[in-house]
Amino acid sequence: MLIIKQIVEIYIRKRAIKDIDHNPGAALMLAFITIAITTVAISTQAIFKPALATAIAAVLVELGIFYAILSIHNKTPRFLQMITAAMGVAIIGNILILLTLQLEPLTVLQVPIKIWGLFLSITILKEVLECSFFKALALTIAVTFVALMLLITAFGDMEMIEQLQQQQNTQQTSSRAITP
Repeated sequence: MLIIKQIVEIYIRKRAIKDIDHNPGAALMLAFITIAITTVAISTQAIFKPALATAIAAVLVELGIFYAILSIHNKTPRFLQMITAAMGVAIIGNILILLTLQLEPLTVLQVPIKIWGLFLSITILKEVLECSFFKALALTIAVTFVALMLLITAFGDMEMIEQLQQQQNTQQTSSRAITP
């Protein structure tokens, strides 16, 4: 239960990542929870099939990329703290997002929750690498892009992606025709 308190304190910015307990069991538990929540989120997306395999791959890809980044910067001893913090705050954010989906007036909170989650991800990487905010921002965007491209390549339903692109092109064409 102490790890949950630590993660909540990181989420509300009352604790630094370096203060998180070195607990492999907690990190493993958070990985399974992350996979479960990611599976639920992916199952609502038409472009990824099957949801569970995609969720497992998503977690493993991100962990692998982050381990590589930490290795390059000689910070691998901080890996466990980083993934515990990152998965923990992601779980809190995803639970909050799922709750907003249940109550329509709260859906306006999804954007601030996602922005806060992005800020926390950047901050976690910044603290672990002991680098500038902008370097952590660039790395976070790069990791997200690379992971997404790998997942689309491996698990993307290309027919659905093409249909979505055609719908978007049709909407853009019709909006241009309306605009004088």
